[in-house]
Amino acid sequence: MPSPFPGMDPFLESPVFFGTLHDGLIYNLQAQLQRELPAAYYASTTDRLWVEVEDHRRIIQPDVNVLRRDQDEPDVDVRSRPVTTGVAVAEPVVVAIVHDEHREPYVDILSRGSEGEIIVATIEILSPTNKRRESPGRELYLAKQKEVLDDGGIHLVEIDLLRGGEHTTAVSKAVALRKSGGFDYHICTRRADRWTDALVYPIRLRDHLSRFPIPLLPGDGEVIVDLQAAFDRSYDDGPFAKRVDYREPVPEPPLSTEDAAWAADLLATAGK
Repeated sequence: MPSPFPGMDPFLESPVFFGTLHDGLIYNLQAQLQRELPAAYYASTTDRLWVEVEDHRRIIQPDVNVLRRDQDEPDVDVRSRPVTTGVAVAEPVVVAIVHDEHREPYVDILSRGSEGEIIVATIEILSPTNKRRESPGRELYLAKQKEVLDDGGIHLVEIDLLRGGEHTTAVSKAVALRKSGGFDYHICTRRADRWTDALVYPIRLRDHLSRFPIPLLPGDGEVIVDLQAAFDRSYDDGPFAKRVDYREPVPEPPLSTEDAAWAADLLATAGK
């Protein structure tokens, strides 16, 4: 069953669903690229991993364990065990810090030539952690973004399907909004052979997701990616039709009055 929305489904911007959508899009973009890339190229997924010790959206209470003495020791009060100095040494407790391990897959386009394997382009789909201020996931993402741009030999493609959070793609938000006339979502391509330009593909909530080119090595042209087809396949293969309650409010940020009315009519027509 397809999404009731013609392009990006704003209900899937919820952290409850976006991780599953993100993985589905990565998988389907990779599969699509494998079919379309010239023979000398191939697509491969890579994971960026990190551990987030504290999620600032909730308070984490650590578990506490006390180190246990050997069973054959005499029963001594460990809080005041005497030492040779005559000063009691406090026994420590072990605090297990609760942490969350995160993984973010992305797609690289590679080519194997006479000089070996090289990365030609890297394709990122931004996640909520990439756009959350002071998140380790954002810091890692921005470090990778800078490394790719500084390298100068790799095309960087960033897909932002989240209306909320900090602006993250490698383009001035103010300039991109002014030149495009506004957008809800966007794709930003920084070509290695046009490093002074950011190519922005604006997407409105009411639009289909874009078909857009990804550049290859000089002389090899471009490969066209159909983001809408990847989204449709991800939606159909995922749990969204059964799990998403379209009677709930759209995740933050709220839609404009006009878009909210349009979405309500769309959902009513689809029987949602």
